[in-house]
Amino acid sequence: MKKAFSMVELVFVIVIVGILVGVALTRLQASRDDALVVAAKNDLKTALSDVIAYNLTQGRYSTNIKDMTSVDFKNSVFRVKKRDCLKFIFHGMSVMEVRIDRAGLCGRVLEGSAVEPYLKMDAGELKHSDSVSYIPLDSSTISAINGAKF
Repeated sequence: MKKAFSMVELVFVIVIVGILVGVALTRLQASRDDALVVAAKNDLKTALSDVIAYNLTQGRYSTNIKDMTSVDFKNSVFRVKKRDCLKFIFHGMSVMEVRIDRAGLCGRVLEGSAVEPYLKMDAGELKHSDSVSYIPLDSSTISAINGAKF
């Protein structure tokens, strides 16, 4: 009668355990990414609400995003998983340029987010592209933003 496992049996068990661990880690990463996307969408919604509230109370926008919201925008950039999804560049107080990166999780965050309609807002002679959007900061834009529903 044998008292130990053979090498083939041990290798077979190790391969099965490795496959199970691989499947579990993949599912764990997907769940982590889903949670990150939800949190980032909430941050964008909060930032948009903060900017609207700032405009209502101050009667203007600031050229620094940090002045208008409590959401962390380092160097006027919204990041998800160390990727710059949105970069805000103010051209005086008339137009805000938004550079957009939809790669990776950024695309999932922006899709259906509260800020997406503003990235497509009519900017007159300034034309949008997949990677750049222009948001006019004039009275008609302020009226449109104030009338937005969340």
